[in-house]
Amino acid sequence: MAHNDSALQQRRDAAWAKFARLGHAKVRAMSRNDYYDEDLDADDVTFAIEWLINDPEAIAAVYAKCDKLGYERVQAMVDGFSHDDELYEDEEAAACRWLLQRRRNGNDPDEASESEVDAETDTAESEETKPESDTATAAECGALESEIDAAARVAAGGIFKKLERFVGYLPAHTYIYIPTREPWPGSSVNSQIPPLKLFKPDGTGGQTPLLNDKGKQIVMAANVWLDRYRPVQQMTWAPGLEFIIKNRLVAEGGWFEQQGATCFNLYKPPTITPGDANDVKPWLDHVYKIYPNDAVHIINCLAHRIQYPQDKINHGIVLGGLQGIGKDTMLEPVKRGVGPWNFEEVSPIALVGRFNGFLKAVILRVNEAHDLGDVNRFQLYEHLKPFLAAPPDVLPVDEKNLREHKVLNVCFIIITTNHKTDGIYLPADDRRHYVAWSDLKKEDFSEEYWNTLWGWYDSGGDRNVVAFLKARDITAFNAKAPPPKTEAFWAIVNSSRAPEEGELKDILDNLGNPAAVTIGMLTNAAAETVGDESEFHRWIIDRKNRRAIPHRLEQCGYVPVRNTGALDDGGLWKAGGKRCAIYAKSELSIVDQIRAVHLVQAVLDDDAKREKNAYENFSEKARPRSPNGKPSRP
Repeated sequence: MAHNDSALQQRRDAAWAKFARLGHAKVRAMSRNDYYDEDLDADDVTFAIEWLINDPEAIAAVYAKCDKLGYERVQAMVDGFSHDDELYEDEEAAACRWLLQRRRNGNDPDEASESEVDAETDTAESEETKPESDTATAAECGALESEIDAAARVAAGGIFKKLERFVGYLPAHTYIYIPTREPWPGSSVNSQIPPLKLFKPDGTGGQTPLLNDKGKQIVMAANVWLDRYRPVQQMTWAPGLEFIIKNRLVAEGGWFEQQGATCFNLYKPPTITPGDANDVKPWLDHVYKIYPNDAVHIINCLAHRIQYPQDKINHGIVLGGLQGIGKDTMLEPVKRGVGPWNFEEVSPIALVGRFNGFLKAVILRVNEAHDLGDVNRFQLYEHLKPFLAAPPDVLPVDEKNLREHKVLNVCFIIITTNHKTDGIYLPADDRRHYVAWSDLKKEDFSEEYWNTLWGWYDSGGDRNVVAFLKARDITAFNAKAPPPKTEAFWAIVNSSRAPEEGELKDILDNLGNPAAVTIGMLTNAAAETVGDESEFHRWIIDRKNRRAIPHRLEQCGYVPVRNTGALDDGGLWKAGGKRCAIYAKSELSIVDQIRAVHLVQAVLDDDAKREKNAYENFSEKARPRSPNGKPSRP
């Protein structure tokens, strides 16, 4: 080991002597791959950066640049949140020294220096990632804070291209790999980036190791460096914003200012280059072929997604029709236009599950919505409500093996289905769905048709569609207004009306359309009206239908009234000695709904008392009697 260190030092000395002859300008050009010398090898590049860090002329040149740029721009570059073309990797160490000198001279415009970090970060991390040599401890950080801060920034200069690929996500103490936006544990970061050996100026223009109180050189693990100098306090997904969002955080209601905080943006913008906006006939012909009456609305929605991915369209689109007519083909260039990673696809079953990372999407496609049973149709409809319109402006995202985080509610939902009568559920008063339907069949398209269209996409047609949608004038398109109700919309609404809905209305008519009602009242009325052996009576007493009945009542104009004084009981009311849900007319005010509930309670309580008295009288008469005519004791 000593022999290897000696040989390395000899090579370093030889390289430094060579650099002194060449001068800092040529050495700096070489370090940026702008200058070639046949006598230089890979080690020389590393030595070049070390030499530039210490060469007085090179340092003076960087200082002059920093004076020109100003404190704030230089600070942003050193923090890794600015990529200024005028400052390079080999100049960062000198820039750090320039900043430190400005601070010591009292020229720091920021009173609370970012170098004042919590030393406990190192303590918490040292057990997991401590290298063979001594890692900086909390005590050392407290005693040598300013020296460690300066040395750590200088040491990062040689490997900053690797460090800048990561940020430290403090809430989970993990590290986000910026190119993929994926979390890494600290051990993985340290396996890719070597620990930083800390040095300090020796007073003669050179450097000397920064030692701890045991006389050993202080070494900082890469993940600890990230915790200190590239931390983020939050992560979100926000189209249209930079990947590093300074001085702002997001909460349930949206963005709020927080000086000194940093939020990491998981959104990755699209990379496709727009083509010729005038050459889009193949795509437009396809859209108008399958949805001739709905093409304008569909195209406007898709153009909005390309132009304003950060804004919400307050409704979704249902694309209906048989398999094989090209619904997916129509969306393909748009998928490429927003970025395939911003176009999520999910099944109805996964949509109602726990994990919902699919909400980080500019477009969210719900695949082949089909009837999964009466209850699931209603469940899917209710589950989609907060995703289809804003507010809510922010949605919580729960992903496997990740902390829950908040993202902006901007996803545009496209539901595709092959089924009109047994597909999705839509009530008549829905304001969140635009329904487009095609009567074409796959036999209406030849194999040559698909080969030609996809060939056009892959030869640049997709880029033309993106350019067309990007340039389309959609000023007359109101993204916040309810969508028009098409004939296909009403067809789905009518198909959602089960036969039980009409019979339920008949029962309510027989009851005189009361202001409030219970399922028990409906059950008794059904037995009296249509008989307890009727199909409707069997349907209403079947427990499997209990979750569907409230939706049927809603279609009849009745909504559940919650008992706010009994939330522990699920908001149920006590009537006739039993806990139950009570439904009131939706047209009534809340006050009138409560009055109607109390009236139902009184009626059912009276009925229960009469039944109890009648039972007691019957029991009294039926009790066996003694020879003297008095009832005997049981």
